[in-house]
Amino acid sequence: MSVASGRTGTSSRHTKCSSASRKSAAAEVAANKATLEVQLEQEHYIKELQRLEVEAAQLKAKQEAENAERQVEAAQLKAKQEAEKCRETKSARSQAQRTRSIGDY
Repeated sequence: MSVASGRTGTSSRHTKCSSASRKSAAAEVAANKATLEVQLEQEHYIKELQRLEVEAAQLKAKQEAENAERQVEAAQLKAKQEAEKCRETKSARSQAQRTRSIGDY
């Protein structure tokens, strides 16, 4: 075996190792990029979910406020109706007393 052929074999093995190392590094870079993309996508979905949760909470609060307003309005209407009923009862009693008073004369 000549010295030149020995060097060529070493150089060839070095090139193969070097090529394998480059391929491995490139694969690792590609895997890291893919991982980063997945993480960024997850972050996007987490932010979107948080936004939707805030929106849902605001909608729930608005609905609860509207329900409370309706309850207040219903209570006010009931109070108004009861007050009117009391006035009518009082008026009817007064009328009955006047009628009896007139009958006593």
